[in-house]
Parts: sequence; C-alpha cells; structure tokens
Amino acid sequence: MPKELVNQCPGHETLRGKLVAVATSQVGVREKTGKNDGLEIRKYLLEVNLSEGYAYCAAGLTWCHNQLKIPNPQSAWSPSWFKANVVYRRDKPQIGPFESLPGQVAGFYSESKKRVSHVALIESESRQHYFTIEFNTNGTGTDDGEGVRRLIRKKETVYVIADHVGAVF
Repeated sequence: MPKELVNQCPGHETLRGKLVAVATSQVGVREKTGKNDGLEIRKYLLEVNLSEGYAYCAAGLTWCHNQLKIPNPQSAWSPSWFKANVVYRRDKPQIGPFESLPGQVAGFYSESKKRVSHVALIESESRQHYFTIEFNTNGTGTDDGEGVRRLIRKKETVYVIADHVGAVF
C-alpha cells in the first residue's frame, strides 16, 4: 500500500508499529532441541493447526498478525503469503523506487525449491538493506534455523513483498 494511502487511513501507522512490536517481543526465542520444537515454537505452529517439527517461519508471522486480529493467510506455507496484497515483485517493473513499510512481509525465493521458501517481517529499510524479524532462521538467514532473530537483508535478496495490514481476505 503506498505511504500516502496509509497516511489517509487512521490507525494503520499505529497498527504497523504494534505488529512490529509483537514480532520484536519474540526475538531471542530459541528451539528446545533444534528440531522445530519448544514451548514458543509450538505456540506458533498451533496457530496454523500444526504440531512441533514443522517449519515455522510463516506460522510465526501468522501468530504475530493474529495477536492484533490482522487478516492474513493463516498458513505455514510461505507462498501463501503472496497470493494477495502483493506490493512488490522483483521481476515486475515499477515506475519509481519501491519503499517498504514496517509490517510488510518479505519473501525469499529458493532456486532449488522453485518457490518462495522463507518469509520475514520488515521492520525498516535503508538504501540497500531491509531490517527484518524472522522466525525459524539463524545468523546466516537460512530458512531452517534455530529461532527468532533480527537480520539485515540486502534488498536484492527479496523476491516479493506483501502488505496485509489493512487488507481484506
């Protein structure tokens, strides 16, 4: 959603801040044994009706959005987050440079899987980087990690961005 539209919608900036705050509150959560398990991981996976052992990057985002009753795909399947409300796609030309908003969801494409295989919540951006909060990752940003972290991602690594704040499903 363009910034000018967001600024015309009362409450959206506050809701974005609250969404980032909810995600930030989870930074530092770690898996119990390194097998997508533990009390907090179970909490994320329950949001999408899965048990421990499944990947939880998208389930963590579902949990964050659900805390604020923000409509979302309700899915642990990363590609589901980009079926609607897409505001940026690397392979689609844009008139001007894209500027992200806090609370938007970034998707990372995996060549080996031929699909988006990991998602992250955008906290902020600089000229060349996105500052993200990511579930089921590690210090190198893989899509199978050991917990919830803040990471810095080069903008060219982001394949797609969706904006579910204020969206309708």
